[in-house]
Amino acid sequence: MRGLNAMKARMALLVMLLPATVYALDLTAGKSEADAPALFIELYKQRLSPVTVVEDWQNEKNYFYLSRAGSLHYFDAEAGERIRGWPLTRWEHQHVVPEIRRQYAEFFVAYPDERYPSAQHHGVGCTGLLPLRYGDLEGGGELSLVLILAHHFVVFSPAHEAIVFAEELKIDDWLSEEEAEQLREWGQREEDAQYLSRIASEFDVILPGYRGYSKLFFGDFAGSGAAEIVIWRKLYQSREKDDPVAGFELERNEWQHYRRRASDGQYIPQGTPEELIRAWLSERELTWADGYPRYSECPGEAGELIPEMHDPLLNDLEVLPNFAYE
Repeated sequence: MRGLNAMKARMALLVMLLPATVYALDLTAGKSEADAPALFIELYKQRLSPVTVVEDWQNEKNYFYLSRAGSLHYFDAEAGERIRGWPLTRWEHQHVVPEIRRQYAEFFVAYPDERYPSAQHHGVGCTGLLPLRYGDLEGGGELSLVLILAHHFVVFSPAHEAIVFAEELKIDDWLSEEEAEQLREWGQREEDAQYLSRIASEFDVILPGYRGYSKLFFGDFAGSGAAEIVIWRKLYQSREKDDPVAGFELERNEWQHYRRRASDGQYIPQGTPEELIRAWLSERELTWADGYPRYSECPGEAGELIPEMHDPLLNDLEVLPNFAYE
């Protein structure tokens, strides 16, 4: 007990003593065909299939673009030729939710996929409608590309020509009530729940569904002088069918800390205790609502908190919009 108290005291001291900077994510969104018709015509002439493009601020005649096949490319508009391209394969350090891996393994399906999905997806809060963004992610002057590929937040470093960070912002293993009722008519019942697993439903099996979300916080939390990312994850499982409380139940919170390695730009997972990470956030009065993604980009919801990440059906006080630490 004495050792545990000493560790807590040390963590509190670290939070008080270490200077730290927290900054908001401020990126420039790519252009669609409607925004840059002439450029898209030039790309089409080369038999290329862009979804969105961003100008390279360090070489204004060149552009990065995301293709419909889900790969990233660099294009010289003046010469009218593609200079190079990069496949978007899964980042080696990306977190995998064990419950979702287990759901797929139950039906002998490999998970996760080696490549990220193509860009044709709305994403969390419609952030995927503008799937390519560009700017200074770290506040240190080095430019990065951010891709929203389905529910994945992927950071690509042009300087290092590599993916340097990725996180799945949303776990979406649940059916709507209408879809669930249809499954119940013919599905093989193993466990019943209010919201059923979408993964299991593909095999006509009834299992409880999962919802999960991740929030990202950017800064130098430990005062190390390096760019850092803190992730706060929440995972929920559907309540049982006969539970008087509607919706989902919190399975767990997770906090993880990543630090950028100068040599190759990679954000490396740190072994930082969750208690210390939580202290970093609470000392700065950063709540669930403050993390990225924060505001919806859906039509009619601009400037509002993303509704599904603050859904009352999650039965979690921390996600409610007006939650504050006492």
